[in-house]
Amino acid sequence: MKSIIVPCLLVLFLGACNEFLSVKPDRKLAVPRSSKDLQALMDHVATMNYGFSAGLSEIASDNVFYTNQTWSSITSEEDRASYVWQKTPVASIYWNTVYRKVIAANTVIDLIDEVSHETLSQRNGILGQAKFFRAISFFDLVQLFAVPFDAASASQRLGIVLRLTSDINVPSQRATVADSYAQIIEDLESAAELLPIASPRYPTRPSKAAAYGALARCYLAMGNYEVAGKYADLCLQIRQQLLDYNQIEVRPYPFDRFNDEVIFYSELAGYSMLTESRLRVDTALMTQYLDTDLRLRLFFTKMTDGYYAFTGDYGQNNTAFKFNGITTSEMLLTRAECYIRNSRASEALNDLNTFKRNRYQEKSFVAFDGVTDAAILSEILSERRKELVFRGVRWSDIRRLDQEVPLELKRQLGKESYVLKNSDIKSFAFLIPTQIIELTGIEQN
Repeated sequence: MKSIIVPCLLVLFLGACNEFLSVKPDRKLAVPRSSKDLQALMDHVATMNYGFSAGLSEIASDNVFYTNQTWSSITSEEDRASYVWQKTPVASIYWNTVYRKVIAANTVIDLIDEVSHETLSQRNGILGQAKFFRAISFFDLVQLFAVPFDAASASQRLGIVLRLTSDINVPSQRATVADSYAQIIEDLESAAELLPIASPRYPTRPSKAAAYGALARCYLAMGNYEVAGKYADLCLQIRQQLLDYNQIEVRPYPFDRFNDEVIFYSELAGYSMLTESRLRVDTALMTQYLDTDLRLRLFFTKMTDGYYAFTGDYGQNNTAFKFNGITTSEMLLTRAECYIRNSRASEALNDLNTFKRNRYQEKSFVAFDGVTDAAILSEILSERRKELVFRGVRWSDIRRLDQEVPLELKRQLGKESYVLKNSDIKSFAFLIPTQIIELTGIEQN
């Protein structure tokens, strides 16, 4: 039998919720009675909101560095290899934890019309949540295990496994990159239609604004700036609150977990690699923050070894888990970038300066007035680089921006140098875990 994850995992992460959630994950044996049962699946935060594999992309990005001593002390051979972009299969946890979310979402989608609902809006809201979670899980995976999106070759290159049913007897097969993105978009568009416009009580539940934000992320990764800008704008029409960093007290982990900027809350996991005791911020990145940039002190803390650790996580985590949800600040920068790429300079500058006014010392703030579109774009990308650090989006940005301005990533460990060249980035994808290949028989990159 081919499947991605051992079926009993569904029991393991859902067993404690209620009577329905303790049954075996065989669809024929499941006997949900109401919307409450399916909502409990979507509200299992530990499974649905935590453990996104974008942590692996942070390990590979230019946000981080490890001293040779720290890197050598990491016991996971797969994690050490990921840091220097070796083409070896990654640890299975980066695959399994995300497909657990897919299993739960597919269970809800398959059973949505087999339970009773108090209202149609209740039914639609739960279905919309499931479509959203499945889509962002697929997006998380396609950023890691498939090559960057290129319209010219997307229909020929291998994408991810699109599990669209809770039936574990359906064989696993890899879709193309084009089909992978098409499914993500289809699910998110459906979610945007189904989800309510009102903000949920807790941002761990997706909303219409979250679906629009996820669509903006997806289209941005594809380099479709017109559509990405449209969805970022739709998101901001619903939610536009920005934190004024002038009002935030400077201390480690200064941000409230569910602060006003958070549209959807989720966390990535870097497991053995992204703990505060090991992770150090790239020194070249640190030089990009001006002294008047409030993020310099709100995001980072200087450690006893002379390097900086990231302590500005919106999840207030000092572990290997970091916030990677959707925020208004990200959407504002996305819309600004899309505006300037579509020759709408005045609107781009308005968004850029609205953002910067809330990130730089109030007394020293001077509005940016770039003369050329190129200068405005450069400033927006610079702010995006500094704002979204350790949010799990830098790798996606590297992949798309490399197609415009050739990038080169470097590591230095003792006397050994490692380089990921422009040509390598264009064709780079992490290798699927060995156990998954052996279990399913799917094709490796």
